[in-house]
Amino acid sequence: MFICSMFSHLSLRGSRRYRTIFLLLLLPAALRSQTAERDSLLSRLKQSEKDTTQIRIMYNLVRYYEKSNLDSALYFLDKIRKLSAELKYDKGQE
Repeated sequence: MFICSMFSHLSLRGSRRYRTIFLLLLLPAALRSQTAERDSLLSRLKQSEKDTTQIRIMYNLVRYYEKSNLDSALYFLDKIRKLSAELKYDKGQE
């Protein structure tokens, strides 16, 4: 609300410009947070034992990659399937 009142004196056309600039300035922060999430998951995956915890971490990586990098999502799905078979974890093979 404060931001809107700051720009209330501008014409509608000018406020669109400021809104666009504001959103573009927020974009790098959003991208950094997503990269941090991926890095955190990959780090946890390396440190985890070969058990259902690792399967859950890989599932979260699949969810992370499913819209941006389908090859990576499929890679982790295959790893989930193989580890689930090795552990005889039926839920992970579905």
